[in-house]
Amino acid sequence: HGVFGAGFSHLIFIMGQFKYQTNPDILAANIINASLVVVCASILSYFFYHNYATLTLKSLELEESTKKLRILSITDPLTGLFNRRHFYSQAEQVKLNQQVCGIILFDLDAFKSINDTYGHVVGDEMLVLFSSLLQAKTKADDFAVRWGGEEFLLLLMRDSAEEIEKDVQEILLACEETYSTTLSRPVKLTASAGVLLCHSYNYNHIDDYVSDADEALYQSKEAGGNRSTIVEKK
Repeated sequence: HGVFGAGFSHLIFIMGQFKYQTNPDILAANIINASLVVVCASILSYFFYHNYATLTLKSLELEESTKKLRILSITDPLTGLFNRRHFYSQAEQVKLNQQVCGIILFDLDAFKSINDTYGHVVGDEMLVLFSSLLQAKTKADDFAVRWGGEEFLLLLMRDSAEEIEKDVQEILLACEETYSTTLSRPVKLTASAGVLLCHSYNYNHIDDYVSDADEALYQSKEAGGNRSTIVEKK
């Protein structure tokens, strides 16, 4: 557009020169000088806009790459859930407003046996299936994390402890209906849960909260699995 505008202005200038300039020497000099200015300006404009476009494209590519790297740094590559590092950054922002905070640790039952018996392909499928189940059964503001290995953590806030207990039971029941489809015969998936209910929340105690949920999870596993154990901090 800049080159077109310069060319149009140059044309108007030349027409004016032919109309009003009676001295042929001055007319020729003006036309030559004006033409040189337009050519030089067009060349400079081309290089300027070409470099600007190149830099803009590179900037957008860098921004996209940075965004992808950030997503990779906060997510688990297998399941697509957030990772433990990102959990701590999000947990720091939790604010309770007359709500109950639930920190739930899930552990897939007999996962080592599944891996040993059917192979890691089936084991990985179980992890992905449970991750998808968590995402389907939770709300947009809930925070699901692959904690490590076959353990998953869920952080959520509800208006009552009963709502949290209900949501956990729904997840475990849905898990009972989940099967691996990799093999010719289905392999059933079940999970155990340790639930910590917090009526007040302090990020400085987050490791204690997770530890309490882990202790509750251990009780569920000791009781045979496929169940939840609930502990509550008033």
